[in-house]
Amino acid sequence: MTLKENTATLKILTAEKGDTSEYKMEVSNKVGKDECTCSVTVLGYNVTMECRVSGSQPMAVSWYKDDKEIQSDDKYKLDFSESTASLMIFSLEQSDGGTYTCRATNDAGYKESSGTLCVKEPPLFLEKPEGVSVVKVGDSKVFECKVVGTPEVSVRWFRDGAEIHQSVKHKMSIVDSLACLQISCAGKNDSGKYFCEACNEAYSNVHFLVLQLHLFTLDPPVFVKKTENVSTVLGDVAVFQCAVEGSPTLSVQWQKDENWILEDPEIERTFENNVATRFYAANQHSTSLSWYYIEPPYIQEKPELVEVTLGDPVRLECRVAGAPEISVKWIKDGQDCTDNTCKMRVPTIKLSDSGKYTCKAVNAAGASETRASMTVTGQ
Repeated sequence: MTLKENTATLKILTAEKGDTSEYKMEVSNKVGKDECTCSVTVLGYNVTMECRVSGSQPMAVSWYKDDKEIQSDDKYKLDFSESTASLMIFSLEQSDGGTYTCRATNDAGYKESSGTLCVKEPPLFLEKPEGVSVVKVGDSKVFECKVVGTPEVSVRWFRDGAEIHQSVKHKMSIVDSLACLQISCAGKNDSGKYFCEACNEAYSNVHFLVLQLHLFTLDPPVFVKKTENVSTVLGDVAVFQCAVEGSPTLSVQWQKDENWILEDPEIERTFENNVATRFYAANQHSTSLSWYYIEPPYIQEKPELVEVTLGDPVRLECRVAGAPEISVKWIKDGQDCTDNTCKMRVPTIKLSDSGKYTCKAVNAAGASETRASMTVTGQ
């Protein structure tokens, strides 16, 4: 397209029948705009076949294509003047190829002369692949395009201007007008602009038709830092974090017990610099294999004030609850006095057993304790 001395020009190089259409030109400036249209019809070439004849008059000339007589009409024009017989074929098509015969007849008999018309068509893409392709690293990609032409069309493939040759990685074929390029195990180096070049010897010139494609390879997401199991105390906040790498644009979703987590005001999710983080308010129990809550121990039942008689047996008990494992110990006046058990037994009480006793329960989430006093009286 050019614009010179207020004349705009659109030039269609190597016009094809597919270029037949209505074309619109629009011109505009700050004041306004205007437009005009025109129709373009691409017709086939015309060809004329001639033969010179001589003999006694009157003489008649007729033409045949593949032994079928031709009559003058919109497709053919027959003429015989000055001893020259001619056949003009309009809007030449591939189907016009064949054997043509000129027959001259007079009272003495007839003579024939035959010739072959070979119609050459430049390459034409009938089916084209998508303009932009995206594949994962390691996957295969096949580009296909259907191209026709006469004589036989040859196809070459290029990437970023360099011709692609047959190899283990690149397989090329053309069968029944379908040209294929197969790229095995695509990698980052395979990204680029691909060209399909079709050529033949139509009209005594090598004719090229180029199709441009784009290929982008994607790296699948990979966890470079995986989420670890989390233990947290009821009421605290649990934080999960993982880091991923891969081609943009990455998206992250979280799942709990095989169910996708939807929007929830109690769950905060972030994904920045390829690091995904999830914050969860620990206010309920979870059956997730990777996330569980630990409930701190608490005293359900505690011993009361105890008065015993010297020499009698005594038993102190407290009932505890919470997440396992819970360890329990008894403390008298700041000193450990029993093993892990919720019950403390003294077979024969002594005066020295009087004092303040503490039952302390402990697990990974915390501790809880209760106190009781024991008084020993004489007999």
